[in-house]
Amino acid sequence: MTTQTLHGPQRGQERPSPPKRLGLALGLNLGLNLGLNLGLSLGLSAALAMVGVAPQAHAQLFADDDARRAILDLRARNAELTSRVESMSRGQLELLTQVESLRNELATLRGQLEQNQQSSLQIKDQLSQAEAQLQAVGPQPITVDGEGFSVGADEKRLFEAAMASMDARELKAAADGFRQFQQRFPGSPLEPAAMQREGSLRFALNDNRRAREVLQALAARHPKAPQRPNAMLTLATIQAAEGQTANARKTLEAVRKDHPGTEAAKTAAQRLNELGKR
Repeated sequence: MTTQTLHGPQRGQERPSPPKRLGLALGLNLGLNLGLNLGLSLGLSAALAMVGVAPQAHAQLFADDDARRAILDLRARNAELTSRVESMSRGQLELLTQVESLRNELATLRGQLEQNQQSSLQIKDQLSQAEAQLQAVGPQPITVDGEGFSVGADEKRLFEAAMASMDARELKAAADGFRQFQQRFPGSPLEPAAMQREGSLRFALNDNRRAREVLQALAARHPKAPQRPNAMLTLATIQAAEGQTANARKTLEAVRKDHPGTEAAKTAAQRLNELGKR
């Protein structure tokens, strides 16, 4: 078999014309481009297949990135809101704690106030009791015949009881009451008043002896007592009624001398004139 080496167109063959050569070149270029694009496309598909991503999921990758960013944004906002809520919760808790503390303080103050009120009531009761005890045993004010005195509670009570009997016209009870007063409280500043009243009551009861005794004692023991002038006038009346005219004049003269300018002295002068006419 004979091998023929081709060294270009054989003699006798026609060379292609220029238009034919141009068409041939365009065809070769088109074929190369199509083959290159097809190869790149096949290579990219193979690469995506190797990393497990289908061609259809390639666009999904970009969508997933947007979703992840949205999720991260939501997580960030959620964390911020959670922080705010926790902050508000802590503030509310602190406020509740302060309110509870204030309530406890208020309860404590109320308790202290109640204790203070109870203590105040107890103190008032104690003061009242002390005042009652003081009134029972301490000095008591009393006014007799326009003059004020300070005497013991029992002393005042007994004198006022005798005065009440006299005001009720219980003459015997009143006279005995003033007599009892003199016996229980000798030297009392109220003694002259008690003696003068007992003498007048005894005279009204026709007990001239006792009346004379008590009135003479008053005149002798209490020369400066305001009751002395009237007591001596009563004594002079008793003396005159018993026929002791000289003694009556002597008593009336003593009233004029010892108590000049008083109503008792004027009365004594009138009675002296009456005795002189007898």
